Amino acid sequence: MEDTREHKKTDGLLEGEARRRFMRAVLADLRALEQMLEAGAFERGVVRIGAEQELFLVDRAYHPAPGALKILERIDDPHFTTELGLFNLEANADPQPLVGKGLSKMEEQLALLFDKVRRTAAELDMHAVLAGILPTIGKSDLGMHRSDLPTTTIWPSSSWRRCWRQGPTRPCCSAGGSGRRRASPSSNRPATSARPGTICGIRSPASPSAAAG
Repeated sequence: MEDTREHKKTDGLLEGEARRRFMRAVLADLRALEQMLEAGAFERGVVRIGAEQELFLVDRAYHPAPGALKILERIDDPHFTTELGLFNLEANADPQPLVGKGLSKMEEQLALLFDKVRRTAAELDMHAVLAGILPTIGKSDLGMHRSDLPTTTIWPSSSWRRCWRQGPTRPCCSAGGSGRRRASPSSNRPATSARPGTICGIRSPASPSAAAG
C-alpha cells in the first residue's frame, strides 16, 4: 500500500489536481482499513479504552495564547500533539484494559500529563486550562493565522455548505488533519471527523450554534 501522508498536506483550498491527489490518498486509507478488517488485524478478546484531553493555552489575562508549537518543542513528549489552533494542545493517554484499575491508571496518567504541560506553560509565561469552549475566545482568535499551517486542510466553502445541509453522515473531513498531527500513542485514526456544521472540526458560519466573536 502506498504511503499517502504527503498527499494530505496542503497550503490552502483544495482545487484541481491537488484535490484529486488528496481524495486518492483518502480512498487509499479506506482500502487499507478494509484490508485490515478482512485480515483480522485488530486484536480480539480484550477491551481497551483510550482518551485524549484537549486544553487551551492562555496568557495572564486568560485570553488565547498561540504558544502550542513552543510548548511541544520544549516538552518533547509524544503523548502531546497539536490541535486546530495554535492556542490548543491535545494530550493522549495510553490505552488501558477496561478491567480492574484501568480507569484509575488513565486518570493518574492524564493528571501527570496535565501537570507536565502546566509547568512547561508557566516557564513560557502562559497557563494551561481545561475547557471545552474558552469563555474569553473572540472571533479574531479564529483566523487562519491561529492555525499550524501549512499542513492543515481547509475545504472550499461549497464543500462545507454541502456538509451542513446533508448532516453528520457525509464524510466531508475524513483524514483531513492526518498530515497535520504528530503520531498519537493511543490511536492511528484520522485526527478529524465529520460533524454537521463543521469544517474538519471548525464550526461553519452556517451552523445555528456557531460561536460569535
